[in-house]
Amino acid sequence: MAPTTAEATRQRLIEAALASLIERGFSATTGVEVCRRADLTRGALNHHYPEFSDLLADALEAAYATLLGSERDPLRTHSLEQWVHAAHRRLSQPEFKAVIELWLASQNSPELGAAMAHQVESLAWLFAPDEVLGDQPSPIDPELRRTLYRTVAEALIGLALGRASRGGRPVSHEGDVVEFLGRIATAADRGQLQQILQPGL
Repeated sequence: MAPTTAEATRQRLIEAALASLIERGFSATTGVEVCRRADLTRGALNHHYPEFSDLLADALEAAYATLLGSERDPLRTHSLEQWVHAAHRRLSQPEFKAVIELWLASQNSPELGAAMAHQVESLAWLFAPDEVLGDQPSPIDPELRRTLYRTVAEALIGLALGRASRGGRPVSHEGDVVEFLGRIATAADRGQLQQILQPGL
């Protein structure tokens, strides 16, 4: 079914907001800039989004949809190693810069934070190791596995922040960090973590 005129207009506004967040950042993503990119009038923006924060919330949801694809749970896996590489691929996409811009902005704007609350909550499971890794038996202690998951997640978000501050270009050591995280994850999946952390033993 073809989208209605209203749906198509909203989609143009969302895409324009997302592109602006990626290319210019939150501070430059204004109503004027979005209308210019979407080739629409300010009246069209105000009609569909009386509150600009609601447009940004929809842009965040669109970024999540692009990053995660069409599957409901694309990152759920029983392998820590598989998750490391899947998460890295997604956090390396340009849309994650928009996510970072909005996450940071929402901390300084109660209105934006409230508008984005649903979108943020909808993906809270991504930061819950048991949700992503499942409850399959693991050769390492479950609490250690959760800690590894959180450590890897924070490291990958740090690399994504590096990309965001460099116009999308990875920091020079990104490959080394991801390779090492992958080795740790593989060792954990095989119950050989001690050999990675203390290779001399």
